[in-house]
Amino acid sequence: MRWFRLYTDIIDDDKVNKMSLKLFKFFIFLLSLASECEKEGVISLSKKDISWRLRIPEKTTEKHLDELKELKIITINPLITIINWKKRQFLSDNVSERSRKWRNKQ
Repeated sequence: MRWFRLYTDIIDDDKVNKMSLKLFKFFIFLLSLASECEKEGVISLSKKDISWRLRIPEKTTEKHLDELKELKIITINPLITIINWKKRQFLSDNVSERSRKWRNKQ
């Protein structure tokens, strides 16, 4: 199961605070899809496939994507990209491996 980081400062983020609750939910789901795609914030699904995955009408998907684009949270050309993905979703080191090496040194 994939996961992604969600920071506590999201509460005070100006862009997030401009979102309706429906748009916020869509945004979180979009982050989930981006994480699932494992392409550094690029979502390789069509808008039709996104609609199907999120179980919402294509018109709603189109509307929400336009809103996120206007807030400068995503770009679309032609793939959807989460703008600050690499900054917020950096790759973690392997904690198990690091711990094992530390124990071996002890």
